[in-house]
Amino acid sequence: MRIINAATVAEERVKNGECRVAKVYAGTAEENLSAKSTEVYGKEQYKIGSAKWKNSAGYFALWDEIGAMQYSLKQKNAANPATSTELAAYYAKLFIDVQRQADDLLDITPFIANIIKAEDAQEVSYVRNWLPFVGKEEVISGTNDKAPLMDEAAAATEQIVQKIRAFGWKASVKYMAFAPIPVLQRVTEAAARISTDYRNAQMMDPINAVGSWGSKHAQAADAIGTTFDLKMYNTIRKARKTLGKLIHPMYTNRLVSSMAGFNAPGLLVHPNDLWDVQRVVSGFTAGGFVQNIASLPIGDIIPYACGIQHGETYGEETLSLPGVTAGKAYMFIPGQAMIVDKRDTTLEVGSGSVLELSTEERSWHRISGDNTAYLIGGAATNTGKGTIVEITWPTDS
Repeated sequence: MRIINAATVAEERVKNGECRVAKVYAGTAEENLSAKSTEVYGKEQYKIGSAKWKNSAGYFALWDEIGAMQYSLKQKNAANPATSTELAAYYAKLFIDVQRQADDLLDITPFIANIIKAEDAQEVSYVRNWLPFVGKEEVISGTNDKAPLMDEAAAATEQIVQKIRAFGWKASVKYMAFAPIPVLQRVTEAAARISTDYRNAQMMDPINAVGSWGSKHAQAADAIGTTFDLKMYNTIRKARKTLGKLIHPMYTNRLVSSMAGFNAPGLLVHPNDLWDVQRVVSGFTAGGFVQNIASLPIGDIIPYACGIQHGETYGEETLSLPGVTAGKAYMFIPGQAMIVDKRDTTLEVGSGSVLELSTEERSWHRISGDNTAYLIGGAATNTGKGTIVEITWPTDS
């Protein structure tokens, strides 16, 4: 069992010595979407050096660099304009801050979905494009007979559609280069918050959209246990059995219990229920006749109540980024949803207007596609196919 939160994930990145590349892509969002080849305008590689980013030594060092580069750009004029290389290096530094700001937040998607980075992804592709080939072995004579050939997983015909996911900041490229540092810090922080919120929504929205879960895809609260902890324990134990009885949507008759991920299914919970779940999953000693209750085979437990900006006012709209409802939870097999990322968060950068530092408005965007067909399955129609079940917790009287 592992509790997933922003701090533990960040510490793991540092421990593993994770490196990244901040990239600035050439072309508009539309060009990026349809491009079959990748044209990188500029990039910078760096190693994650601290578990917490904001106000760390690395944070202040990066913004000192950005300030120095900004001062250098201000000295440019029409006779000696900023070069594309100089601008690319400047924007790459800003993107490092966006990436590292996001590290201080919780991105739940890698613990639920299979994340694939594919800069050459087509606008429309298929799940089967990312699955292993399928084949069989036959006994052959070795003379004039054919060996059976491997083939694509033909059953996986679900599409993954790449979508431009954009948000704007009303400012010119010139302003981005010359704005006061505190303003830019607020912009990059906002970019990290927005991209993290809506990345998480790529998983939570389809789960919440099910609404009424069919009986084959749901586990009611246990009513037999003599204590609240025993009821919680029995509910999780029964939920695992319910999950194991589902059929994976890709196959005709393959039980979820036959999959490797069934040995340690994940749990999405509301933070208010985390402690109740955590102590029960870990095993406990029951009262009355003393019973040592064994720990439950659960993998990652992910507390997620809502997005960072859930409930914030945006113009005349109240942002809605719901997570798990208190009293509910979801047990799932990791890696059955799929997210294919063509572009990380970047700015539209057209080489001509950038060199002129035009006053054209620019927008942040990322390009990503997802498919949750194998995760959700027929939860809404009670087909018994899928790799996730909804859990209702017992009440604590």
